[in-house]
Amino acid sequence: MKKLAVRFSVWLIFLLVILYYQPIRDIIDIQGGMTDILLQIVTSLLHFMHVEVMRQGLFLHQASSIFEINDACNGLILYALYLASILAFPGKWTGKLIWMIVGFIVIEAMNIFRLICLSFIIEHWYSYFNFFHYVFFQALLIASAIFLLFLYMKNNTFNLR
Repeated sequence: MKKLAVRFSVWLIFLLVILYYQPIRDIIDIQGGMTDILLQIVTSLLHFMHVEVMRQGLFLHQASSIFEINDACNGLILYALYLASILAFPGKWTGKLIWMIVGFIVIEAMNIFRLICLSFIIEHWYSYFNFFHYVFFQALLIASAIFLLFLYMKNNTFNLR
């Protein structure tokens, strides 16, 4: 179990360095790129739902509100935790790769759903925004990642000794 914790910590530190260490971000800005893609997707989906929204940088302007989507909103921190967990467990790389892809798709799809819901909440029920932003949707995303990890562990057998 100690080896598992060490492997998890090493992988998590490695992934966070890739995401946050400025010399690496100067070469390839994964955070900024993912945030930009997320903004494009959310804006397009809101337009598809006939919501009047205009994107300006990291901000989405709606009829009576402005909504910022920054690097902390892109789901990559949660994905890094999920990824470090998958990588820490022993197992075949093909299985790990499948669950890495599935996890990315599910976590980002849930995150897009979260951002679209929050854009409606901030526009129509502003007094509930903080609860849904900081509590409800955070818990939902974390529970989704934990559920995916349980599915991964259920579909793989491990010898943790």
